[in-house]
Amino acid sequence: MDRVEMSAPAKVNLFLRVSGVRDDGYHEIESVMQTVSIFDRLVMERVPVTRVSFDTAALAPEPPDLIEKAIGVFNETVGGTQGAEVRVDKQIPIGAGLGGGSSDAAAALMGIDRMMGGLTPPKLLSEIASQVGSDVPFFLNGGTALVSGRGEIVKSLPSLEAWWVIGVPDLSMSTEEVYAAFDRFGSSQGPSLQEFLDALSTGEVAEVGGLLHNDLEVAAFDLQPELRDLKEEMHGAGALGAVMTGSGSAIVGLCRDEEHANAVSKTVSQDFERVIPARSISGSGKFE
Repeated sequence: MDRVEMSAPAKVNLFLRVSGVRDDGYHEIESVMQTVSIFDRLVMERVPVTRVSFDTAALAPEPPDLIEKAIGVFNETVGGTQGAEVRVDKQIPIGAGLGGGSSDAAAALMGIDRMMGGLTPPKLLSEIASQVGSDVPFFLNGGTALVSGRGEIVKSLPSLEAWWVIGVPDLSMSTEEVYAAFDRFGSSQGPSLQEFLDALSTGEVAEVGGLLHNDLEVAAFDLQPELRDLKEEMHGAGALGAVMTGSGSAIVGLCRDEEHANAVSKTVSQDFERVIPARSISGSGKFE
């Protein structure tokens, strides 16, 4: 196959517990992640040498390093020499904790495998993904999942059928500086992972909303105090729960359905640079 088109969804963190630094320099995490209906789109064509370009007027392009790395590690692992010209229509906001770069890398991995005949065993593809980046293994399947270790251990969970309001503020923080601040503050008080998983297993959106949690909020709110106010605005607009996703800076609000999400979006539209209603989706990297 000489050409594939892939969709790469965003993710939100419903729960994020961060522990100390591992021997490899990464932080140990336990996180419940959910793919949502905001997509980058990748068009991949077979060429001798990999080239990556971005086609978007609204957003600054994300560096193509992870896409190039994904294809390079794939070739090194399977003994291939296949390159790809990758054109990315970038719709996932960058620097917001929505996982766009990692999702693009996972889509590129699945795309290059598809062009090579789709023969790579899922376990090996997951091992390749873990070498590319911490969140990349999750995006191979998406949906609702418990992600642990440094992000390489992924366990699927019952799907949470819900809508989200994703508020992207006009500010940014690097992942490195948020984790550095976290190392000063440590973990924050909040529900246990088991409490959250028990609520998730019921499928009751309101119950889940009351237990949304992110250990990195304390650090991020110290760096950017405005984020604390934006989270409160999301609550005040009627969301069932609100939480910062990843290392920020997006604040996400949990909603019952599309009508509820649209109402919350309208209320907070003046508080954020960009507001996007999105639904939970059960898969990742769909072929088009």
